[in-house]
Amino acid sequence: MCAFENISAVSVPAETDITNNPGRLLRAKDAMSFLGMTRPTFYRYIKRGIVPKQRYMGSTPYWRLGELQQVFDNLDSAPVDRSISPSR
Repeated sequence: MCAFENISAVSVPAETDITNNPGRLLRAKDAMSFLGMTRPTFYRYIKRGIVPKQRYMGSTPYWRLGELQQVFDNLDSAPVDRSISPSR
């Protein structure tokens, strides 16, 4: 008999929506994924003031989901890097 046979799995509803908790803390990778941005674009937008600056818990940066939701709602359909001029 295996020691893990008596442990029941915790079921999480498939339709769990993370946006129902605006106070939830997201780490950098999750924040970038939520906004659909690459790392350079994400930090460029922080520098420009489009994305709020990170807060720290110890040495770990994090962002509040509610603040990122506001950013997401105000972004165009896709982030555009206007610092690079189109080639001719």
